[in-house]
Amino acid sequence: MFFRTRLQWISALHLAITQSGCRDSYQRMLAGRRRAQREISSQRESEENMRKTRQILDIELTKAQLEEERMVSERISKGKSLFPDNR
Repeated sequence: MFFRTRLQWISALHLAITQSGCRDSYQRMLAGRRRAQREISSQRESEENMRKTRQILDIELTKAQLEEERMVSERISKGKSLFPDNR
């Protein structure tokens, strides 16, 4: 590994010292962090999809209720009974 500045060299040395007492290697630790980030991202995406689905269902339910109210209003305005006789 080639370091251009003394600060980079000191940072790398500090990181090596910090990681020397760890059970897992630095690469494994980074892989674990990336995995955790992917899981969090996936969970957020799943929650967002569920929220959008609930919102769509709410909109469809509201549309159906409005349509039903419109039909009832039309029947009332035409003077028809809300409950037709089945004779």
